[in-house]
Amino acid sequence: MTATEPPRATTAHDPFDHPPRSRTASRATHEQLAAPESAALPPYALESVDRALRLLALLPEQRQLRVTDVSRELGVAPSTAHRLLSTLAHRGFVTADVNTRTYRTGPAFWALTTAAQPADDLSFRLRPHLRRLSESVEETITLIVLDGLFCRFISGVRGARPLRTIVRVGTVLPCHTVSGGKALLAELPPRKLRALFAGHRLLPMTRRSIATLNELSDELEMVRELGYATNVGESEDGITAVAMPVRRPDGTALAAVAVSAPTARIGAVPTRALLDPLQEAVSRIGEDLLADAGSL
Repeated sequence: MTATEPPRATTAHDPFDHPPRSRTASRATHEQLAAPESAALPPYALESVDRALRLLALLPEQRQLRVTDVSRELGVAPSTAHRLLSTLAHRGFVTADVNTRTYRTGPAFWALTTAAQPADDLSFRLRPHLRRLSESVEETITLIVLDGLFCRFISGVRGARPLRTIVRVGTVLPCHTVSGGKALLAELPPRKLRALFAGHRLLPMTRRSIATLNELSDELEMVRELGYATNVGESEDGITAVAMPVRRPDGTALAAVAVSAPTARIGAVPTRALLDPLQEAVSRIGEDLLADAGSL
């Protein structure tokens, strides 16, 4: 799966030249997935599988790799390194940037690693708030964090209504297609936004997905003005979501809480019946984090 295109011609207008509200935290670190290179393989092991696992272990550390990097780190020919990367790209474990000729972690990688991990402290601590919010609005609630060009759904509570959206825990989606992703992107300073999307085109999920960086810039400016972000059929047809950021005591965004439901029920524009409980929930979360500021 790729999400790249040749860079656009530079214009006088920088699509991300807008002042953000605050800065987000640095990305979380990830444990390696494979044994150390020096570990001897058992006699029944498949060397090709071992190489693929060692390659996956490199990705969280270096974030982006070239064929030459993989060739050097694994001690294989460039042609072998290219075949390994191409296979992982085909399955979504890496995404390729044809402009810079680099590879980075893909959605399948994050879906796998997120699903394999136990609920982290953040998910555990915030789940009571998510549950209360779900009971209040009777809709599905999710907790979302930003990781590069993607969003990870790390916790959720299913809505009480018979017709409801699913809980997406473990799912990874392009950040510009998700309400929580847009809420968190709006927190990034222009410099980080430019670096994040440099050399990339926006990967669409539906016909309603934002298609250009200029469109995304306009959307993020609206998010800053309104204080919330929406997703109206941009990640899945027929689904609407609204999200707000959860803030640390220093004001920086830690995650986003989203309310999602069928568009046929809640429409394309969120009402106060959704926004007020959502705002109350994120405010209470902020108060709890302030009371225990030393743990985050």
